[in-house]
Amino acid sequence: VSTIAYPAQRGPTPEPVEKLLAHFPFHFLQRRNQSQRLHNATMRIGVIGSSIAGASASLFLRRAGHSVTVLETVQRLKPLGAGFLLQPTGLRVLHELGLAEETIRAGAPIRALKGTTNTGRTVLDVHYERLESSLFGVGVGRGWLFSRLHEQLKDEGIEVRTGTHVSALGPSGSGGLVAKSEDGAHSTQLDGFDCVVVATGSLN
Repeated sequence: VSTIAYPAQRGPTPEPVEKLLAHFPFHFLQRRNQSQRLHNATMRIGVIGSSIAGASASLFLRRAGHSVTVLETVQRLKPLGAGFLLQPTGLRVLHELGLAEETIRAGAPIRALKGTTNTGRTVLDVHYERLESSLFGVGVGRGWLFSRLHEQLKDEGIEVRTGTHVSALGPSGSGGLVAKSEDGAHSTQLDGFDCVVVATGSLN
C-alpha cells in the first residue's frame, strides 16, 4: 500500500504557522464536562509511564495544583520511535499545554491522506476539511515531541523517577494507593498516592 500525505502548506510559499493556528477550530474540539477536572483538593498523584501520554497528563495535573510524581521503568530516558501523524485532537491537547506552535514548526501540517494498492485501488482517503474546513493533522517526530515534553516536565518541577518498575498497586493504611516496585528478589514500597494514572502504552 502506498500512502500520500497532502501538506497543509500549499503553493510555492509556505502558509505561516501563525495563520494555520489562527484558523484552527479549537472550539470544534472543545472537551466536554470540563467542570469535572480535579480542582477540588490537592492530591498526591503517581503517573506510571513517561512517554507522550504520561508526560502530557503529568503537566495537566501539575497545573491543576496537584503533587505529581512520574514513575518510569527505563533507567536512562531517551527519545525512541519514528514519526507519526498527530491528529487534530492531539494538537488541541498541545495547544492547551502551550506547545502547539512549536510542534507545527517542528513538523509538517497535513490536510489529507490517500492510500492505494499497487493496482490502484483506494484503501484510505481521509480529508480533514470534510469534517471542518480548517482542520489538519501534523506529521512530527516522536523523539522530538518526547524530548520537548520532558523539557517541560523539568521546567515545571515534576519529579521523574527512572528505573522504577511498578509491579502492583494496593491500598495504603491511609486509604490511598501504594505503588510497589520489584527488582529481582526485592520488593520496594513506593510513596502512597491518592490517585494513580497508568500510561504505560499498548500493554496497560
